Amino acid sequence: MMQTIKSARKRGPTLVSKNQVLQVIVDRFCASPVQYSTRQQIADELCVPSTVINDQVDRLKADGSITTTFNGHFFPAHIRADRPMSLTRNPGRESILEIGETCEHLSPGEIRELIHLLGGITRSEVRSEILAIKREMEA
Repeated sequence: MMQTIKSARKRGPTLVSKNQVLQVIVDRFCASPVQYSTRQQIADELCVPSTVINDQVDRLKADGSITTTFNGHFFPAHIRADRPMSLTRNPGRESILEIGETCEHLSPGEIRELIHLLGGITRSEVRSEILAIKREMEA
């Protein structure tokens, strides 16, 4: 049987790390569309009373990890919201890459280099995920 948020709160306060609170704020900010977080929304997502969240939010604000947009709404300080992207390919000629308001005309060689660079980032992320899974399985 699934547990509701209200029944989870009846258990009483639990400990929540500031990293857990920050992860909720980052996840909501990176959602589509962007969602700013309030203390109550963070508490609801972590299934704890809002009093447990207050100290962690204050710590995150003090160390500069989060910023307040307007009263009670938070977003991560060092993450920018995703911008729309598009790539228009012209076979054998330059391609047009648009990221937000920025427009770049790229040669076929530049496109190949960009793919190579982004492929390296992807390989690195996949490798770190595989190593984490392997460590968990060994433990």
